[in-house]
Amino acid sequence: MNLQTIAISNYSFTYHGRNQSTLENVRLSAYDGDFILLTGPTGSGKSTFLRSMGGLNIDSGTTTGQIEIGHRASVAPKVASLLQNPDDQVFCTTVEDEVAFGLENLGVPPFQINERIDHALSLVGFSSETQIRYSDTNTLSGGEKQRVALASLLALQPQVLLLDEPTSYLDPLASQQVLVSLKELKFNLSSLTIVLVTHKIEEVEQIANRFWQVKNRTIVENESFPVTHTLSSTNPKKDKIIIKNRQSAMSVFNLNFGYRNPDKEVLSQISFEIGKGEKVALMGRNGSGKTTLLHCLCGILPLTDKKSYISLNGHSIRRLKDAIGQIGIVFQNSDLILQAQTVRQEIAFGYEHTKKKSARSNNTIDQILTNFDLGHLSEEDPFALSQGQRQRVAIAASLSSQPQLLILDEPTTGQDFNNLKKTLTQVSQFIDGYRADEAPSFLFSTHSIDLATQYADRLLCLKEGHLIFDGVPSQSTKKILF
Repeated sequence: MNLQTIAISNYSFTYHGRNQSTLENVRLSAYDGDFILLTGPTGSGKSTFLRSMGGLNIDSGTTTGQIEIGHRASVAPKVASLLQNPDDQVFCTTVEDEVAFGLENLGVPPFQINERIDHALSLVGFSSETQIRYSDTNTLSGGEKQRVALASLLALQPQVLLLDEPTSYLDPLASQQVLVSLKELKFNLSSLTIVLVTHKIEEVEQIANRFWQVKNRTIVENESFPVTHTLSSTNPKKDKIIIKNRQSAMSVFNLNFGYRNPDKEVLSQISFEIGKGEKVALMGRNGSGKTTLLHCLCGILPLTDKKSYISLNGHSIRRLKDAIGQIGIVFQNSDLILQAQTVRQEIAFGYEHTKKKSARSNNTIDQILTNFDLGHLSEEDPFALSQGQRQRVAIAASLSSQPQLLILDEPTTGQDFNNLKKTLTQVSQFIDGYRADEAPSFLFSTHSIDLATQYADRLLCLKEGHLIFDGVPSQSTKKILF
């Protein structure tokens, strides 16, 4: 007989400062061994629901009803939650300390802690040969941090595991490894209940045995999984002649970069150009150097090699002050650039502080809000929105300042199919609305080859800090990386 691990009766939740509830009269139950897929549009309340089950929303709003997690028959921790953004969760200085932290607080014997660390790291695809256990967490990529955060939860062996977009930062191989591990956990740990939120339904539907969906501020159980939406897998026609004849905007020559150890280069001899109005995708496995490269291009990571050279429209960029007003960047964690009290003020900030006096009439704040489907949220606090909505606000705010180069680091995070397509289409239309000799350039990192073929003129591929491909994106490029 399966034991009940989740019991939710008439649960409602309303954030402080809002008149309308985010969740209303939720009534659900789950049992050990259940693997539940939870879906819903961006901003519908999925993360709010997971945080409520994990006990993380106690001070964020008012609640009615009841949520009970775990059962008394087990001595294992009741619940463990993986947040969307690993930077909100990883706080120890080394991977080993991060995975051990929860175990130490539970009083697990030291010899068991050592075994559990290695086992948990192996479950998320880190072999002992990688020596990841002894790495500093601040040197990890976003995807690597997400896997470490998941490993720290798996080591606890909880009764209920709540996963909010666990593969959103991961490359396809790492995603597959994590999902295989979750599948094994489902069969090997019959007492474990998993609730997983994702927009990548096709990755999980073969593993899950139940399907919950957010509808009209409540959560219902469906018998069948929703239809999966994907971007076109065909290669849109690319005009190579036009691409080659563009005026050069950004030039990168012999870029080398290392963090603390100068003998261990994260980037090695990177050289390429980006034309005006050109849309370029950047791909590579987790830890290949994508985010490091993007941070070098906009001066966040100052160049230390005198032989390395980066320029934008003829102006040298070696440190952050060289890029201010010229380059707009939205980080993997879009919260890092949000600072205003309302969405409207966030977008107005860049628009009103731009040095360019020839702002076009269709670039008004209201038009940008409308284009990015943010009009109904214009007076909301950006930090009261979902992660996908916050990311759209950050992209819109960056575009409002009319940069010469827009950089997006993993724009797919937290976005459902419709909002992702709408956001990238708006960015593309924004760029295409300029004259060819004035158009800003667009560079975005992604793990999706479909996204690259659909929205990029060119594709750059990194592998272990080296540029291994520079050409027209196609489905066959996937074989180079994965």
